[in-house]
Amino acid sequence: MAGRLMSPGPQVLAYNELRHVVSRLPRIRSREFVSSLFSEDSSFSMQMYVVEHVAYWIRRWRETEDWARLFNVHERFGMEMALAIVRSDRTKPVFLHPAD
Repeated sequence: MAGRLMSPGPQVLAYNELRHVVSRLPRIRSREFVSSLFSEDSSFSMQMYVVEHVAYWIRRWRETEDWARLFNVHERFGMEMALAIVRSDRTKPVFLHPAD
């Protein structure tokens, strides 16, 4: 809703809260969290933070199947994940976490 109203204050607060929820730890809250984030009119920057977080950990975590199961939670999330992985392979020798 904040994105539609063009009010940056709530967007910044929501983004900062998201950074605490999705920290540098190799986890994601739930499949429902990802589905909700991509189904609602959420901020693009919030969505991309989660995408970059998952893209970072899928390259480092041994149990990649756990992360790969998130790809089919929402069609757009899966598409953005594929693009993030392709971009990281082409442009960055070291893929950084979005918090860096």
